[in-house]
Amino acid sequence: MVKQGQRAASRRQKQIKQRLKQRVKLSQRTINVEQLPEFILVRYGLTLKKRLTKLSAETIQRLLQALMKNVPSGFQWSMKTWITETLQRVNNQVPWQFYYVIAENWDDFQAFLIRELPAVPLTQPLIIEDKIDNLELEEIISHQLAVNFFLTATQNNSILMRQLPAAKITELQTSFNDSQELKWQKVASLLGQVKPAGDPGTRAWLTDLNQLSVEGDH
Repeated sequence: MVKQGQRAASRRQKQIKQRLKQRVKLSQRTINVEQLPEFILVRYGLTLKKRLTKLSAETIQRLLQALMKNVPSGFQWSMKTWITETLQRVNNQVPWQFYYVIAENWDDFQAFLIRELPAVPLTQPLIIEDKIDNLELEEIISHQLAVNFFLTATQNNSILMRQLPAAKITELQTSFNDSQELKWQKVASLLGQVKPAGDPGTRAWLTDLNQLSVEGDH
């Protein structure tokens, strides 16, 4: 007859094997940080992208790709810092309409990031520390648009930009953001088109953006 101690030992061995199998399955489901860009772009294609117009869908995807090239370190991310720094990197490589499309689709895009990023199966879940409301986004965008104007005016001359008084940028930003609302007609009058460059797909996208017009102030 099998003794009780043997039965108990057998049960413990089965439990250990089950836990080991669960750990293996868990490790197989997780991804590393290097796989994050591809994973989140796939999620975008399966969810939000389907609900946007063609131009908005590609523009938001380009923003997402830029964000994925500027992933913060660690697992606690500030949305405000992340977006601000990424737009600084993009600067005047895109026309002002790029920022307009972001503003128009921000609520849906931010909801996508807040929903999807913490759900990515990393070894440690991502935590989004803050959210950006529409007024904060307009502040970020209007400042970047003002910087972009002077970048274009100085032909991206870093020396001239460093010599530019901060008050000049603030003054122009304020004129763009009059009454806490972005004045896109004024932005359009001061920031012209961007010459399409890059691969054929990027050139076609930039051409379409350049042709986007905004009627009235939003």
